Amino acid sequence: GKVVRALQRLPADGRITGAEYGAAAHEALVDAWHAEWHRRMADPSRRRSATTAEHHMDRRQLNRRARERLVADGSLHGPELTVSGCLFRAGDEVVARVADRELRAEGAPRDAYVRNGSIGTVVEVRDDDLVVAFERWGEVAMPRAYLELPVAGGNDHALQHAYALTTYGAQGMTFA
Repeated sequence: GKVVRALQRLPADGRITGAEYGAAAHEALVDAWHAEWHRRMADPSRRRSATTAEHHMDRRQLNRRARERLVADGSLHGPELTVSGCLFRAGDEVVARVADRELRAEGAPRDAYVRNGSIGTVVEVRDDDLVVAFERWGEVAMPRAYLELPVAGGNDHALQHAYALTTYGAQGMTFA
C-alpha cells in the first residue's frame, strides 16, 4: 500500500532521477537535487532530500558538486572554515558520523546529545568551531577537535556534508 503509493509519487514529483553511470549521472543527480533544494527553501514544509550513492567515493563527489552549486548561487554565506580539507560555511547541510555525549545544546538534558546520523545546518562559522542547528538536538557548538576526528570506512571525518549520503547511511531516514 504505502510503498507503492510512495514509489508512484516520487517520480511524479520529480524526486527520482536516472542516468548512465559516471560524470553524466553525477551531473543529472546534482541538477535534480539542486532544483529540489531550492523548492524546499521556498516551501519549508517540504521534507529534506539527499542524493544517495553506493560508495563513499561517489558520495564525496556528489557532495562536492552540490556544494559548488550552492556556493555559486550564493546560498552559502559568511566566512569559511577549512577542516582537514573540508570547507564549511553557514547554510551547509551536515551529518554527524560520530556520537559524542558531550555535544549538546546549551541547557539540554544529558540524553539530548549529537548521535551518529544526526542531520543539521551550519548556522555560524567561528574561528575554531561551527554552530550547527541539528533537527532533533538544537544548536550545538562543534569544536575543531570533533571536526577533525577521522572515521573508518572512507567516511573522512566526524562531520560531513549531507547533500549526498551512502545508501547505507541513508537507511532509516524518511524522505518525502
